[in-house]
Amino acid sequence: MECTCDGGGHFVCSPCPDKPDGGGAGATTGTAGTTGGGAAGTSGTATGPCEVMPMPAPDVGLPCGVAEYCPDGSNYRVRCDGGTGACTCIANGAMKPGPDMSCATLDPMAALVGCGFPDGKI
Repeated sequence: MECTCDGGGHFVCSPCPDKPDGGGAGATTGTAGTTGGGAAGTSGTATGPCEVMPMPAPDVGLPCGVAEYCPDGSNYRVRCDGGTGACTCIANGAMKPGPDMSCATLDPMAALVGCGFPDGKI
């Protein structure tokens, strides 16, 4: 994945040029923030670790989250409200309510696991 900030201040990611399908959906957007690689490791017939991209809240009270893109084509997102802490879990576009988590202390891996998603090690 290649990620950059667009003119509107959004963090934008797109598939790698040498992998047109990118292992997931097309371009996605989120709040600007830092990126980090997923934890190393494999299990079963894994093809490699997932790419995990934390999206911390840019300021107090603003939303936060984490996105995860896996080599098998699955993609996961956790999006949390910075004011109430209410989170939404999104797996391959399907949404469901998630556990409440504070954006001030959001642990991206714990947020993924809290939604029942892989923790980057697929």
